[in-house]
Amino acid sequence: MTNAGRRRCSLMSSKRIAILVTSILTIAVGALIAIAIFAPDSFVYSGEIKHGNEIVRSIDAFRKREGKLPASLSEVGISDQDQDRYFFQSCTNGRYIVWFGTRLGKSMSYDSATHKWEPFNLVCNGAEVGP
Repeated sequence: MTNAGRRRCSLMSSKRIAILVTSILTIAVGALIAIAIFAPDSFVYSGEIKHGNEIVRSIDAFRKREGKLPASLSEVGISDQDQDRYFFQSCTNGRYIVWFGTRLGKSMSYDSATHKWEPFNLVCNGAEVGP
């Protein structure tokens, strides 16, 4: 094989590698976008839910210790920074809701009655809950 032939073969091999790498990156980015759009909110916001569960444990510990729900998150020692992201509302019959905003007008909400996080705004005492 001549030098020109080797260069042409090497150039074709480099182009194939570049196309392969570009294709793999495109597929990976597409998969990440699909996950962000179509994945369940409980997966997308798992970190926020985990931190929200810590807040729920603090509220439950306060209720056990004091015999009542706190008036606010600061009463259970939640930082000001977290109070800008997580919200709390006391309902009737000892029920309470904790939530955080996800998208404009949407939230992930924890209901103490069901012990579940749900991907929508909950109602407490006749008022819609949301940031």
